[in-house]
Amino acid sequence: MTYLSIMKRTLICSLFIFFLLIGASRAAEVEASFFTPHEGPLQLDPLSVNPAIVLRQRLVSIRFELLPMTEGQAVILNLFEDVVVRAICNSVEANVSDGFVWNGHIQDLLGGLVTLTVVDQALAGTVVLPTLIYHIRSFRDQAHVVREIRPPVPRTARFLAEGAPSSVENEVAELVNLEREIENLHPLIWDNALGSAARDHSTDMAQQNYFSHTSLDGRVFYQRITAAGYPYSTCGENIAAGHSSPQAVMNGWMNSPGHRANILDSAFCDLGVGYAFGSASAYGHYWTQDFGRRQGVSVCTLAEYTIIATAGLHGRIQPSGSVKVQSGANQTFQITPDKSYRILEVKIDGVLIGKVATYTFDSVTKNHYIDAYFEEATKGAKPAPWIPFLLLGD
Repeated sequence: MTYLSIMKRTLICSLFIFFLLIGASRAAEVEASFFTPHEGPLQLDPLSVNPAIVLRQRLVSIRFELLPMTEGQAVILNLFEDVVVRAICNSVEANVSDGFVWNGHIQDLLGGLVTLTVVDQALAGTVVLPTLIYHIRSFRDQAHVVREIRPPVPRTARFLAEGAPSSVENEVAELVNLEREIENLHPLIWDNALGSAARDHSTDMAQQNYFSHTSLDGRVFYQRITAAGYPYSTCGENIAAGHSSPQAVMNGWMNSPGHRANILDSAFCDLGVGYAFGSASAYGHYWTQDFGRRQGVSVCTLAEYTIIATAGLHGRIQPSGSVKVQSGANQTFQITPDKSYRILEVKIDGVLIGKVATYTFDSVTKNHYIDAYFEEATKGAKPAPWIPFLLLGD
Protein backbone atom coordinates (compact mmCIF):
# COMPACT_ATOMS: atom_id res chain seq x y z
CA MET A 1 0.00 0.00 0.00
CA THR A 2 1.46 3.33 -1.03
CA TYR A 3 1.88 6.32 1.24
CA LEU A 4 -0.65 8.25 -0.85
CA SER A 5 -3.34 5.57 -0.47
CA ILE A 6 -2.73 5.43 3.29
CA MET A 7 -3.21 9.21 3.53
CA LYS A 8 -6.40 9.00 1.49
CA ARG A 9 -7.84 6.33 3.78
CA THR A 10 -6.84 8.31 6.86
CA LEU A 11 -8.52 11.41 5.48
CA ILE A 12 -11.70 9.51 4.64
CA CYS A 13 -11.86 7.98 8.13
CA SER A 14 -11.29 11.38 9.72
CA LEU A 15 -14.05 12.96 7.66
CA PHE A 16 -16.37 10.06 8.49
CA ILE A 17 -15.76 10.50 12.25
CA PHE A 18 -16.17 14.27 11.92
CA PHE A 19 -19.57 13.97 10.25
CA LEU A 20 -20.63 11.35 12.78
CA LEU A 21 -19.82 13.78 15.58
CA ILE A 22 -21.68 16.60 13.81
CA GLY A 23 -24.71 14.36 13.35
CA ALA A 24 -24.60 13.25 16.98
CA SER A 25 -24.33 16.85 18.11
CA ARG A 26 -27.35 17.87 16.01
CA ALA A 27 -29.30 14.83 17.20
CA ALA A 28 -28.53 15.72 20.81
CA GLU A 29 -29.66 19.30 20.18
CA VAL A 30 -32.97 18.11 18.70
CA GLU A 31 -33.37 15.60 21.51
CA ALA A 32 -32.87 18.34 24.10
CA SER A 33 -35.59 20.53 22.61
CA PHE A 34 -38.73 20.93 24.70
CA PHE A 35 -41.16 20.66 21.77
CA THR A 36 -41.47 18.00 19.09
CA PRO A 37 -43.80 18.13 16.06
CA HIS A 38 -47.12 16.54 16.94
CA GLU A 39 -47.77 13.33 15.05
CA GLY A 40 -51.42 12.50 14.64
CA PRO A 41 -54.64 13.34 12.81
CA LEU A 42 -55.23 16.63 14.63
CA GLN A 43 -55.08 19.78 12.52
CA LEU A 44 -55.34 23.49 13.22
CA ASP A 45 -57.98 25.61 11.55
CA PRO A 46 -56.30 28.90 10.55
CA LEU A 47 -59.70 30.58 10.28
CA SER A 48 -60.48 29.92 13.95
CA VAL A 49 -58.07 32.61 15.15
CA ASN A 50 -57.61 36.30 14.39
CA PRO A 51 -54.93 36.66 11.66
CA ALA A 52 -54.22 40.23 12.76
CA ILE A 53 -53.05 38.86 16.12
CA VAL A 54 -51.86 35.30 15.38
CA LEU A 55 -49.06 35.43 12.82
CA ARG A 56 -48.52 31.65 12.71
CA GLN A 57 -49.17 28.54 14.77
CA ARG A 58 -48.21 24.88 14.98
CA LEU A 59 -49.13 21.73 16.90
CA VAL A 60 -46.50 20.20 19.17
CA SER A 61 -45.98 17.51 21.75
CA ILE A 62 -44.14 18.45 24.93
CA ARG A 63 -41.28 16.65 26.63
CA PHE A 64 -42.14 17.58 30.21
CA GLU A 65 -39.18 15.62 31.58
CA LEU A 66 -36.81 18.20 30.09
CA LEU A 67 -38.20 21.09 32.15
CA PRO A 68 -35.62 21.81 34.88
CA MET A 69 -36.88 22.49 38.39
CA THR A 70 -33.69 24.02 39.80
CA GLU A 71 -32.78 27.69 39.62
CA GLY A 72 -30.13 28.40 36.98
CA GLN A 73 -30.79 25.32 34.87
CA ALA A 74 -31.81 25.72 31.22
CA VAL A 75 -34.27 24.31 28.72
CA ILE A 76 -34.30 24.78 24.93
CA LEU A 77 -37.64 26.18 23.75
CA ASN A 78 -37.87 25.54 20.01
CA LEU A 79 -41.02 27.57 19.43
CA PHE A 80 -40.61 27.51 15.63
CA GLU A 81 -37.78 26.36 13.39
CA ASP A 82 -36.46 29.92 13.22
CA VAL A 83 -37.30 30.85 16.83
CA VAL A 84 -35.25 28.84 19.33
CA VAL A 85 -34.41 30.31 22.73
CA ARG A 86 -32.58 29.11 25.81
CA ALA A 87 -34.71 29.66 28.92
CA ILE A 88 -33.10 29.80 32.37
CA CYS A 89 -35.12 28.81 35.44
CA ASN A 90 -35.63 31.63 37.96
CA SER A 91 -38.10 29.94 40.31
CA VAL A 92 -40.80 27.29 40.59
CA GLU A 93 -43.99 28.11 42.52
CA ALA A 94 -46.70 25.78 43.79
CA ASN A 95 -50.33 26.87 43.50
CA VAL A 96 -53.77 25.83 44.62
CA SER A 97 -54.44 23.73 41.49
CA ASP A 98 -51.84 21.09 42.53
CA GLY A 99 -49.65 22.22 39.67
CA PHE A 100 -46.73 24.62 39.48
CA VAL A 101 -45.60 27.80 37.77
CA TRP A 102 -42.17 27.82 36.12
CA ASN A 103 -40.70 31.34 35.93
CA GLY A 104 -37.65 32.03 33.81
CA HIS A 105 -35.80 34.41 31.54
CA ILE A 106 -34.25 34.18 28.08
CA GLN A 107 -30.49 33.85 28.15
CA ASP A 108 -28.64 36.86 26.69
CA LEU A 109 -31.88 38.68 25.83
CA LEU A 110 -32.83 41.71 27.87
CA GLY A 111 -36.53 41.65 28.73
CA GLY A 112 -37.09 38.08 27.55
CA LEU A 113 -39.41 36.33 30.01
CA VAL A 114 -40.90 32.85 30.24
CA THR A 115 -43.91 31.80 32.35
CA LEU A 116 -45.13 28.20 32.19
CA THR A 117 -48.05 26.77 34.18
CA VAL A 118 -48.19 22.98 34.35
CA VAL A 119 -50.99 20.76 35.72
CA ASP A 120 -51.32 17.05 34.93
CA GLN A 121 -49.32 17.07 31.67
CA ALA A 122 -51.19 20.13 30.41
CA LEU A 123 -49.26 23.35 29.93
CA ALA A 124 -50.18 26.97 29.31
CA GLY A 125 -47.17 29.19 28.75
CA THR A 126 -46.06 32.59 27.57
CA VAL A 127 -42.70 33.59 26.11
CA VAL A 128 -42.23 37.35 25.86
CA LEU A 129 -39.65 38.67 23.38
CA PRO A 130 -38.97 42.34 22.57
CA THR A 131 -41.49 42.61 19.71
CA LEU A 132 -43.50 39.38 19.77
CA ILE A 133 -45.24 37.10 22.24
CA TYR A 134 -45.48 33.33 22.01
CA HIS A 135 -48.38 31.41 23.57
CA ILE A 136 -48.34 27.71 24.35
CA ARG A 137 -51.83 26.39 25.00
CA SER A 138 -53.26 22.93 25.56
CA PHE A 139 -55.18 21.81 22.46
CA ARG A 140 -56.57 18.29 22.88
CA ASP A 141 -55.44 14.66 23.07
CA GLN A 142 -52.19 15.81 24.81
CA ALA A 143 -51.31 18.04 21.87
CA HIS A 144 -50.43 21.69 22.42
CA VAL A 145 -50.50 24.66 20.07
CA VAL A 146 -47.69 27.22 19.83
CA ARG A 147 -48.78 30.62 18.51
CA GLU A 148 -46.74 33.62 17.46
CA ILE A 149 -48.66 36.65 18.68
CA ARG A 150 -48.46 40.25 17.54
CA PRO A 151 -49.41 42.16 20.70
CA PRO A 152 -52.52 44.30 20.16
CA VAL A 153 -52.78 47.91 21.17
CA PRO A 154 -53.66 48.18 24.90
CA ARG A 155 -57.19 49.43 25.30
CA THR A 156 -58.15 52.58 27.15
CA ALA A 157 -60.00 51.18 30.14
CA ARG A 158 -63.39 52.74 30.81
CA PHE A 159 -63.60 53.23 34.57
CA LEU A 160 -64.07 55.91 37.22
CA ALA A 161 -61.09 57.15 39.19
CA GLU A 162 -62.34 55.83 42.52
CA GLY A 163 -62.87 52.36 41.08
CA ALA A 164 -59.76 52.19 38.92
CA PRO A 165 -57.95 48.84 38.89
CA SER A 166 -54.42 48.47 40.20
CA SER A 167 -51.66 47.91 37.66
CA VAL A 168 -51.73 44.12 38.10
CA GLU A 169 -55.52 44.01 37.92
CA ASN A 170 -55.50 46.08 34.74
CA GLU A 171 -52.81 43.82 33.27
CA VAL A 172 -55.02 40.79 33.87
CA ALA A 173 -57.92 42.59 32.15
CA GLU A 174 -55.69 43.31 29.14
CA LEU A 175 -54.55 39.69 29.01
CA VAL A 176 -58.18 38.55 29.07
CA ASN A 177 -58.92 40.73 26.05
CA LEU A 178 -55.83 39.44 24.25
CA GLU A 179 -57.12 35.88 24.64
CA ARG A 180 -60.53 36.98 23.38
CA GLU A 181 -59.12 38.86 20.39
CA ILE A 182 -57.12 35.78 19.41
CA GLU A 183 -60.41 33.86 19.30
CA ASN A 184 -62.24 36.63 17.34
CA LEU A 185 -64.37 37.62 20.33
CA HIS A 186 -65.39 41.11 21.40
CA PRO A 187 -63.32 42.59 24.25
CA LEU A 188 -64.71 43.02 27.75
CA ILE A 189 -65.07 46.46 29.35
CA TRP A 190 -63.87 47.15 32.87
CA ASP A 191 -66.77 47.61 35.28
CA ASN A 192 -66.24 49.28 38.65
CA ALA A 193 -68.93 47.27 40.43
CA LEU A 194 -67.49 43.97 39.22
CA GLY A 195 -64.00 45.19 40.10
CA SER A 196 -65.13 46.05 43.61
CA ALA A 197 -66.79 42.66 44.10
CA ALA A 198 -63.71 40.84 42.82
CA ARG A 199 -61.25 42.87 44.90
CA ASP A 200 -63.30 42.48 48.07
CA HIS A 201 -63.45 38.71 47.63
CA SER A 202 -59.69 38.40 46.99
CA THR A 203 -59.01 40.55 50.05
CA ASP A 204 -61.36 38.45 52.16
CA MET A 205 -59.69 35.20 51.10
CA ALA A 206 -56.22 36.60 51.77
CA GLN A 207 -57.10 38.01 55.17
CA GLN A 208 -59.26 35.07 56.33
CA ASN A 209 -56.94 32.44 54.82
CA TYR A 210 -59.41 30.41 52.77
CA PHE A 211 -60.00 29.64 49.10
CA SER A 212 -63.55 29.24 47.84
CA HIS A 213 -66.23 30.80 45.65
CA THR A 214 -68.35 30.88 48.80
CA SER A 215 -67.44 33.58 51.34
CA LEU A 216 -67.16 32.66 55.01
CA ASP A 217 -70.44 34.54 55.54
CA GLY A 218 -72.15 32.10 53.15
CA ARG A 219 -72.51 34.42 50.13
CA VAL A 220 -71.79 33.11 46.65
CA PHE A 221 -70.37 35.16 43.79
CA TYR A 222 -73.63 36.33 42.20
CA GLN A 223 -74.77 37.63 45.59
CA ARG A 224 -71.53 39.56 46.03
CA ILE A 225 -71.87 41.00 42.50
CA THR A 226 -75.43 42.13 43.18
CA ALA A 227 -74.44 43.69 46.51
CA ALA A 228 -71.68 45.63 44.74
CA GLY A 229 -74.31 47.28 42.50
CA TYR A 230 -74.19 45.17 39.35
CA PRO A 231 -77.69 44.01 38.22
CA TYR A 232 -76.74 41.03 36.07
CA SER A 233 -78.56 39.03 33.45
CA THR A 234 -75.68 36.54 33.35
CA CYS A 235 -72.45 36.34 35.33
CA GLY A 236 -69.49 34.12 36.20
CA GLU A 237 -66.40 34.02 38.39
CA ASN A 238 -62.85 32.68 38.30
CA ILE A 239 -60.61 32.50 41.38
CA ALA A 240 -56.98 31.44 41.80
CA ALA A 241 -54.31 31.42 44.49
CA GLY A 242 -50.54 31.09 44.62
CA HIS A 243 -49.73 32.81 41.32
CA SER A 244 -47.35 35.72 41.82
CA SER A 245 -47.90 37.57 38.52
CA PRO A 246 -50.73 38.47 36.13
CA GLN A 247 -49.25 36.32 33.37
CA ALA A 248 -48.90 33.32 35.68
CA VAL A 249 -52.50 33.48 36.88
CA MET A 250 -53.81 33.95 33.33
CA ASN A 251 -51.82 30.92 32.16
CA GLY A 252 -53.31 28.97 35.05
CA TRP A 253 -56.85 29.94 34.11
CA MET A 254 -56.25 29.24 30.41
CA ASN A 255 -54.90 25.81 31.38
CA SER A 256 -58.23 24.91 33.02
CA PRO A 257 -61.22 24.15 30.74
CA GLY A 258 -63.80 25.66 33.10
CA HIS A 259 -61.91 28.88 33.75
CA ARG A 260 -60.98 29.18 30.08
CA ALA A 261 -64.67 28.89 29.17
CA ASN A 262 -65.49 31.90 31.35
CA ILE A 263 -62.70 33.98 29.82
CA LEU A 264 -63.90 33.16 26.29
CA ASP A 265 -67.64 33.30 26.94
CA SER A 266 -69.30 35.40 24.22
CA ALA A 267 -72.26 36.18 26.51
CA PHE A 268 -70.21 38.39 28.83
CA CYS A 269 -69.74 42.13 28.23
CA ASP A 270 -68.03 43.39 31.40
CA LEU A 271 -65.15 42.40 33.63
CA GLY A 272 -63.73 43.16 37.06
CA VAL A 273 -60.47 41.81 38.50
CA GLY A 274 -59.36 41.74 42.13
CA TYR A 275 -55.94 40.93 43.60
CA ALA A 276 -54.83 40.74 47.22
CA PHE A 277 -51.77 39.49 49.09
CA GLY A 278 -51.77 37.96 52.54
CA SER A 279 -48.36 37.25 54.03
CA ALA A 280 -49.85 34.95 56.70
CA SER A 281 -52.15 33.08 54.29
CA ALA A 282 -51.55 29.65 52.81
CA TYR A 283 -51.02 30.81 49.22
CA GLY A 284 -50.06 34.47 49.59
CA HIS A 285 -51.49 35.69 46.30
CA TYR A 286 -55.26 35.65 45.71
CA TRP A 287 -57.03 36.53 42.45
CA THR A 288 -60.68 36.92 41.41
CA GLN A 289 -62.27 37.61 38.03
CA ASP A 290 -65.95 38.54 37.90
CA PHE A 291 -67.70 38.53 34.53
CA GLY A 292 -71.16 39.76 33.62
CA ARG A 293 -73.72 41.29 31.32
CA ARG A 294 -76.10 43.83 32.82
CA GLN A 295 -79.85 43.45 32.81
CA GLY A 296 -81.42 45.01 29.72
CA VAL A 297 -78.24 44.67 27.62
CA SER A 298 -78.71 42.39 24.64
CA VAL A 299 -75.57 43.24 22.62
CA CYS A 300 -72.16 44.09 24.03
CA THR A 301 -70.77 47.36 22.72
CA LEU A 302 -67.41 49.06 23.03
CA ALA A 303 -67.05 52.83 23.10
CA GLU A 304 -63.99 52.93 20.84
CA TYR A 305 -61.26 50.95 19.14
CA THR A 306 -57.71 51.90 18.21
CA ILE A 307 -56.08 51.91 14.77
CA ILE A 308 -52.30 52.24 14.80
CA ALA A 309 -51.16 54.08 11.65
CA THR A 310 -47.44 54.20 10.83
CA ALA A 311 -45.45 55.39 7.82
CA GLY A 312 -41.93 54.41 6.86
CA LEU A 313 -39.23 56.79 5.73
CA HIS A 314 -39.91 59.26 2.92
CA GLY A 315 -43.66 59.57 3.34
CA ARG A 316 -46.52 60.16 5.72
CA ILE A 317 -49.96 58.85 6.65
CA GLN A 318 -52.81 60.96 7.93
CA PRO A 319 -54.08 60.64 10.55
CA SER A 320 -51.10 58.91 12.17
CA GLY A 321 -50.24 57.26 15.47
CA SER A 322 -52.97 55.87 17.74
CA VAL A 323 -56.27 56.79 16.13
CA LYS A 324 -59.38 56.29 18.27
CA VAL A 325 -62.48 55.19 16.35
CA GLN A 326 -65.99 54.82 17.68
CA SER A 327 -67.43 51.31 17.48
CA GLY A 328 -69.12 50.79 14.10
CA ALA A 329 -67.72 54.01 12.59
CA ASN A 330 -65.61 54.39 9.43
CA GLN A 331 -62.07 55.75 9.35
CA THR A 332 -60.15 56.87 6.25
CA PHE A 333 -56.36 57.22 5.93
CA GLN A 334 -54.46 59.24 3.29
CA ILE A 335 -51.00 58.04 2.31
CA THR A 336 -48.63 60.55 0.70
CA PRO A 337 -45.02 59.97 -0.42
CA ASP A 338 -42.36 62.67 -0.29
CA LYS A 339 -41.15 64.33 -3.47
CA SER A 340 -39.22 61.93 -5.70
CA TYR A 341 -40.69 58.94 -3.83
CA ARG A 342 -43.70 56.72 -4.36
CA ILE A 343 -45.78 54.22 -2.38
CA LEU A 344 -44.08 50.82 -2.25
CA GLU A 345 -46.74 48.89 -0.32
CA VAL A 346 -49.48 49.21 2.27
CA LYS A 347 -50.30 46.55 4.85
CA ILE A 348 -53.51 46.16 6.83
CA ASP A 349 -53.09 44.05 9.97
CA GLY A 350 -49.91 42.66 8.46
CA VAL A 351 -51.53 41.70 5.13
CA LEU A 352 -50.26 43.32 1.93
CA ILE A 353 -53.05 45.12 0.04
CA GLY A 354 -51.05 46.93 -2.67
CA LYS A 355 -50.03 50.50 -3.53
CA VAL A 356 -53.08 52.46 -2.42
CA ALA A 357 -53.08 56.16 -1.59
CA THR A 358 -56.34 55.99 0.38
CA TYR A 359 -57.75 53.29 2.63
CA THR A 360 -61.00 53.22 4.63
CA PHE A 361 -61.83 50.90 7.50
CA ASP A 362 -65.58 50.34 7.32
CA SER A 363 -67.74 49.70 10.41
CA VAL A 364 -64.80 49.24 12.78
CA THR A 365 -65.41 46.46 15.30
CA LYS A 366 -61.86 45.68 16.46
CA ASN A 367 -58.35 47.14 16.72
CA HIS A 368 -56.33 47.44 13.49
CA TYR A 369 -52.90 48.31 12.12
CA ILE A 370 -52.12 50.17 8.88
CA ASP A 371 -48.50 50.43 7.73
CA ALA A 372 -47.24 52.34 4.69
CA TYR A 373 -43.83 51.98 3.04
CA PHE A 374 -42.15 54.05 0.33
CA GLU A 375 -39.41 53.76 -2.30
CA GLU A 376 -37.54 56.12 -4.56
CA ALA A 377 -39.49 56.86 -7.72
CA THR A 378 -38.09 55.47 -10.94
CA LYS A 379 -36.55 58.28 -12.91
CA GLY A 380 -37.76 58.98 -16.42
CA ALA A 381 -36.47 56.65 -19.06
CA LYS A 382 -33.20 57.85 -20.53
CA PRO A 383 -33.02 58.30 -24.30
CA ALA A 384 -31.21 55.55 -26.10
CA PRO A 385 -27.56 56.39 -26.61
CA TRP A 386 -26.78 57.93 -30.03
CA ILE A 387 -24.84 55.56 -32.16
CA PRO A 388 -23.49 56.88 -35.40
CA PHE A 389 -23.99 54.72 -38.43
CA LEU A 390 -23.43 54.99 -42.12
CA LEU A 391 -25.97 54.63 -44.86
CA LEU A 392 -24.29 52.88 -47.64
CA GLY A 393 -25.70 53.39 -51.08
CA ASP A 394 -25.29 51.27 -54.16
